[in-house]
Amino acid sequence: MKRILAIVALIVAASPLALSQTAQSQSGQATSSGQQGVEQELIRLEREAVQALIKRDISVLESFTAEDYTGTSPDGMFYTRAQARDSVTSGDYALESAELDDMKVRVYGDTAVLTGRSTEKSRYKGQDVSGQYRFIDVFVKQGGRWRVVASQATRIAQPQTQGQPNQATPQQPTEKKP
Repeated sequence: MKRILAIVALIVAASPLALSQTAQSQSGQATSSGQQGVEQELIRLEREAVQALIKRDISVLESFTAEDYTGTSPDGMFYTRAQARDSVTSGDYALESAELDDMKVRVYGDTAVLTGRSTEKSRYKGQDVSGQYRFIDVFVKQGGRWRVVASQATRIAQPQTQGQPNQATPQQPTEKKP
């Protein structure tokens, strides 16, 4: 299930790329305002991706992630673009709503790194997998378009409930007494 959560984060992050593309300055070098334009564009596209995924528009994922895309799930497993697509097309994953915030973009020429948080309401194989996730997406400009080449998602731990250990914090071994 954790692998699917990462796939979902990938799809949310990668989907906007098909919705629109912009070119950088004619010289191919980002100026300060050009860099800000790329940052704003990627953030806007991330928000549009939520709507595309809710509508189950997988053509966005298929068309604008790199063919050799690799995602990393919260449990450390790798997955491919095809595996992410199959999760959506099979109906195993259904996104009802998602809010993106705390997004930041750093641009390094033809590469951009976007980090953010997604709060989503979703289901996987009928089970509620709603929650908050931190995600990171690496974009590379290929053929004049930004393409996602790598992603990782991590579920944000919920506050500890009285009497229950926090699952995100490793438990310290207890000393056995003879």
